[in-house]
Amino acid sequence: MRRVGGEVAPLPFDGPAMLRGLAVADGLAVVPPGGAAAGGVVEVLPVPGPCPAP
Repeated sequence: MRRVGGEVAPLPFDGPAMLRGLAVADGLAVVPPGGAAAGGVVEVLPVPGPCPAP
């Protein structure tokens, strides 16, 4: 997911082997089984940024 203002939006890269989505993500949304309603509240786990160059 990406942060958009005070909300989050899903990325278009969502397949199980799509590491590209994780590479550009700001965080991971914890969605309950069965999904979440649009505008609903979900937990967001931050994704660490890139490692600094040596």
